[in-house]
Amino acid sequence: MIAAISEYKEYYIDRMESAGASGFMMGNCTDEELCEAVSTISIGGKYFCPFILGKMEEERLSYKLSGKEKPKFAPAQLVIMQYACQDLSDKEIAAILGISVRTTQAHKRNIREKTGSHNNSGFIKFAIEKELFIWQAMVFFMDFFDEAGIEAVLSS
Repeated sequence: MIAAISEYKEYYIDRMESAGASGFMMGNCTDEELCEAVSTISIGGKYFCPFILGKMEEERLSYKLSGKEKPKFAPAQLVIMQYACQDLSDKEIAAILGISVRTTQAHKRNIREKTGSHNNSGFIKFAIEKELFIWQAMVFFMDFFDEAGIEAVLSS
């Protein structure tokens, strides 16, 4: 799968990659870039267009200069952050996920540590600024296409 974006944001690539994309390019790519992406992916590689590669390098340097690493979140942590952004309590999140309140609190503690936040509103601000959940609808549709089969979806 090749993902095309109209605007580069730090976490777009991470979210698209977790949804199964292997190629990443801007929506205004050239025919040559598209051909190179298809060719690279067809032999099992990953493709990043030159613009995205440049932005990723800027991002890497930014983290390096700040002395911090880019946080990597476990899927459960992303789900808990999403529910926290919806203003759900620890008890409500635990009930939805079928886990204990203490497990929910432990995940939140780990999220605060990864984001350098002192409280929940700090990691919520981080999630909103980084637009961590902008691709949720896209991931849903890609999962739907995978389950239903693209031909079935397009013919209906």
